[in-house]
Amino acid sequence: MPITVDLTGVEARLTPLPPGYYQAAVAACEQKTSRAGNPYISWVFNVVSPEEFMGKKAFYNTSLQHQALWNLKRTLIALGIPEQNLEGQIEFDASDFLGSECTLVVVEDEYEGETTGSVKQILPAGEVGEVEPEDEDIPF
Repeated sequence: MPITVDLTGVEARLTPLPPGYYQAAVAACEQKTSRAGNPYISWVFNVVSPEEFMGKKAFYNTSLQHQALWNLKRTLIALGIPEQNLEGQIEFDASDFLGSECTLVVVEDEYEGETTGSVKQILPAGEVGEVEPEDEDIPF
């Protein structure tokens, strides 16, 4: 059976988000394993603001290796978990974060020779950092 699709205006490659701050909501969150065998959480966000980028997807990973758990903790705080609830061993269901709002800090990056927009940090919803995202001295 033939498949009919209208590709009018569809580009063959994704246009990256330019550097900046974006309001977003968690669209997906799941634990995965890297090619090297290390566990991490894969986050997918839907941009909700600014309007011109509404609906674009952004991706972020938080390693579950002990030396990188500071980033997971920082991300969970940004998504609304009180810091005092993040001590000792914790357990959470990734689906609990679906729809949680936050601010994405996007910087220009390069991947396999192509310019991309890379999420460098997750901040609480509505918050913006003190440094512009295109500044190379962002303290992450």
